Amino acid sequence: MTGARLCGGCADDIVAAPPGARPRCPRCALRLPATASICPACLGAPRAYGRTIAAFDYAPPADALIRMLKTQLRLSMAPVLA
Repeated sequence: MTGARLCGGCADDIVAAPPGARPRCPRCALRLPATASICPACLGAPRAYGRTIAAFDYAPPADALIRMLKTQLRLSMAPVLA
């Protein structure tokens, strides 16, 4: 990542799915139950939108970057999260 504020290892940890992670629901981007192609919540309730894309799970180390941006006003994190 040229000009990035993350080392290569952290960038890989954020973008890559956690080991054993299940696929995401194409509508809400939550992790799917084992055999589902759309999560039960999205099947049961129509959404006002057709698709959600999640860049990463809200888990370490990505959650710390979001907290830095939101609570510490570390605007230098905005390009990393954009």
